[in-house]
Amino acid sequence: MFETVTPQAPPFCPNPHCHFHRGERARWRWVRDGFFSRCCPPRRVQRYRCLQCRRRFSEFRTSYWLKRPELLQPLFWRPGFTDSELRRSGRMTLRQRRRRAVLEARHGRPHPRAVERNVAELLRLVAPRPQTLALHTDDHTDYPRALRHLRHLAVSHHTVSSRAARTARNPLFAINLLDLLIRHSGANHKRETLAFSKRRQSAAERLAVFLVWRNYLKPFSERARDGTPAMRLGLCARPLTVRQLLAQRLFPSRVRLPERWARYYWRQIATRRLAHCATHRLKYAG
Repeated sequence: MFETVTPQAPPFCPNPHCHFHRGERARWRWVRDGFFSRCCPPRRVQRYRCLQCRRRFSEFRTSYWLKRPELLQPLFWRPGFTDSELRRSGRMTLRQRRRRAVLEARHGRPHPRAVERNVAELLRLVAPRPQTLALHTDDHTDYPRALRHLRHLAVSHHTVSSRAARTARNPLFAINLLDLLIRHSGANHKRETLAFSKRRQSAAERLAVFLVWRNYLKPFSERARDGTPAMRLGLCARPLTVRQLLAQRLFPSRVRLPERWARYYWRQIATRRLAHCATHRLKYAG
């Protein structure tokens, strides 16, 4: 996934309709085709042309299409994964109930089984093939209903009270710790804050950055400094740096995304209150 790319040797044709986008690289032929200038470093960028499809392209940088590429690494440290729309519930005054009715009449009401549907979708993402799972959750009533949708899984479901002490002996310690770190690291997840995410799409993007940091950069234990979660699973030999992580632009036509995550990537998650939600429609911004 993390390939070394030099300006002198583009690794493949970025045109997803070209045979050499995924085909044999040894037979691929390309030529240098001039330069273009831009206002930020590198100010002079090499252009190329594929001799198969005749498409012109430039270097494979993650800063492609960015107006302020110098902010890419600093912003990585300011992050804030299915999500569910929830209807306001709990104790409400008569005025608040009327206000909720007005908003739902104007923008629509969230699906009453949103958590059930999205938990089922999440499990399809992490366990797409038939297998046996031991699943530990709190006692939310939507979880057993979500499992009924997953005919391909044999699930042993264990519930833990949400009132149980959140210590290392708690079977939900990993997710409790993750919840703590999200609240600690992202201002938009704190209670009573003006920093809340105005769009569901933005909250998902911040969480995606957070998960990459948690799994590939942050040590599993700050005290022991004994490697990252990805190293424990054998996915990496050492912790990644931000520079390594952002070294190459990835193409959705070459890296398969699950359907739900593809919707996040293309910015297709709408927020009911907003009339216009920007989507990812740049032609070459893979």
